Amino acid sequence: MAKLGMNNKIYTEFFTNVAVAWFAAGIIGPIFSPSRELIRIIGSLIAVFGCLVSLRLAIGYQGRRNG
Repeated sequence: MAKLGMNNKIYTEFFTNVAVAWFAAGIIGPIFSPSRELIRIIGSLIAVFGCLVSLRLAIGYQGRRNG
């Protein structure tokens, strides 16, 4: 049972780091290279969505570890 808890901790940390990467791509990146092209705006929105999905997965694994 302890191994399952450790796996959930690893998954939680992994998805949290993925969320940070998506956030950097979608929010921080466009700050330094602003563009009004539609494809870049759509890319940023996809990155923000990826960030939210990754955070939800991390929270889900965190809940399994505690619950």
